[in-house]
Amino acid sequence: MNEYQILESLLAVAEELGIEVRKEQIDGVSGGGLCKLKNRLVLIIDRTSPLTEQINAAAASLKDRPELECIYLRPQVRDAIESTV
Repeated sequence: MNEYQILESLLAVAEELGIEVRKEQIDGVSGGGLCKLKNRLVLIIDRTSPLTEQINAAAASLKDRPELECIYLRPQVRDAIESTV
C-alpha cells in the first residue's frame, strides 16, 4: 500500500466507527485531529499538510479506540495506528 491508500483506509475506518471525517484547510495545525462538535466525534484532516502528517493525525485519532479489535485492518494500516505516539 502506498501512503495515499493508507490514509484513505484510516479515514474509512474512522467513518465505520461513526466518526465524521472532514478534509479542510487548517492553518497552523499539523495534520489535523479529532474533536467533539455538538456531541459528534469529528476527525478534521488538514488537506494542505504533508501526507505523512495527515496519516499520523488520522492514526493517532484511532489509536485508543477499543472497537478496532473487532475490525479487520490491513497490516500496513494497523502498523500506522500502532506506531503513532
